[in-house]
Amino acid sequence: MEYVIEKINPILRGWMNYFRVGQSRVCFRMVKQWVARKVRQHLMRARGRKGYGWKRWSSAWLYEQLGLFDDYRLVPWSARKSPLPDWPHKPCHEANRCAQCGKSARWVRCATDYLRGMANLTDVRRASYRASYRTNVTMVSHSSIAPRRIPQQKRGKRRVDGFLRAAASVIAEMGYERATMSAIAQRSHSSVGSLYQFFPNKLALAEALRNQYVKNVEQSWITIGRQATDMSAEDLTRRVVELQIEIIKNHPVLLALLDVPPASQARRELIRARIAEVLISHKPRMSRATALRIASVVQQVSRGLLSLYAQAGAGERIAIIDEFKSVLTGYLVPKLKS
Repeated sequence: MEYVIEKINPILRGWMNYFRVGQSRVCFRMVKQWVARKVRQHLMRARGRKGYGWKRWSSAWLYEQLGLFDDYRLVPWSARKSPLPDWPHKPCHEANRCAQCGKSARWVRCATDYLRGMANLTDVRRASYRASYRTNVTMVSHSSIAPRRIPQQKRGKRRVDGFLRAAASVIAEMGYERATMSAIAQRSHSSVGSLYQFFPNKLALAEALRNQYVKNVEQSWITIGRQATDMSAEDLTRRVVELQIEIIKNHPVLLALLDVPPASQARRELIRARIAEVLISHKPRMSRATALRIASVVQQVSRGLLSLYAQAGAGERIAIIDEFKSVLTGYLVPKLKS
């Protein structure tokens, strides 16, 4: 059911934002009742029953627990006459919606933007502007994994941290494919509607988790870089191996997220640069190109360890860690001593 809600909520939101300026109260009431009946009918058919489940599910349960769209308010015409933001404006980060008209930013942007831009251009530049406008319309692929809201207050930040902890627990326990937004909301002792206020889908939660862990891993590499000057090659290699093992043990959810798209090239480059800085701190004579090449090998070996570790049983994981130590020690120590 959460998949259905996730699909219909953006459609309802865009439609309501477009028509809420004016006398649409009767139409809105009909749409709200029709959508609620269809959702109830879907729930009953999924259980092999007839009817709409009026006694089984209350309207509050549909909107609060399932997170069904419930913003059917009208906007007075006087509010619509407020000044528009200066050109250009970006699509609303909520759900691929234009900030002014509510239409889907995946296909169109606000007509006000287009008309204002055309009016301010000469005839010679209008053709190129039309082409750039069409191109910019489709540049929203990042918004499906971006958070809907960025909390500013401490209470909101604690709430998001609770959602991320619950998501890490559920995904590590059940796997990414089997984990659901409802299970994550239940683990965090919140409603699924509250979860959807911050994250549009499960992929956005996974992306937030990976960004959070990358920051922690980056700080660990920075700490090692400060200590690398006084370490021997063997001690530095042992510390690098220990860090990889700590990452696996402290963040088991990373194993479940290993093959979940999209893989961020920026995150890989950031960690690669930190590893290279550690190598240069230990051996200042090493060129940056060489350090980056060695860092790439360390990254690939570490990724291979994660893949094997995720597939292995509990009895084999200790042996895999020992093999990883041997491989990385045999590669890094000669490179650092040469």
